[in-house]
Formats: sequence, C-alpha cells, structure tokens
Amino acid sequence: MDSKYEELVYKYIKNYIEKNGFSPTFDEISVGAGIPSKATVYDVIGRLEQRGKIRCALTNEGHRRSGGILLVKEQE
Repeated sequence: MDSKYEELVYKYIKNYIEKNGFSPTFDEISVGAGIPSKATVYDVIGRLEQRGKIRCALTNEGHRRSGGILLVKEQE
C-alpha cells in the first residue's frame, strides 16, 4: 500500500471486523486510526476500494455507506 494512511485504515478495519463481526463507521475509523479528518478517511477508503482491498456498500444515491465496508480476500 502506498500511503501510511492506507495501511493504518486497512489494518484498523480488518482488526475491527475480526473483533466485532461488522465494519466500523467512518467516524470510528477516523478516531481509531488517528486520522483527524473524515474527508481524508473517505479518500483513503476510495483508494483501498480502487486497489481491490475492500468493497463498500452504497446508499440509494450511490454514495459510500458508512459502516458498510467488506474486506476482499487476498489472493494466495
């Protein structure tokens, strides 16, 4: 992963899902990964999705839904 934020966010999401059984909200990611801006979290989520690391559920309007993040299984 390119940015330190991508790695932080991915690890936070992965650990959160393993612990809780569901994905965190963007607010929880911001606090848990230590990223002060939710806009930055949103951008990082978009990059992770483009790289095929995660998938995001969408609202009816086509926006990413907070708390609707799925991890994509890594190729072995």
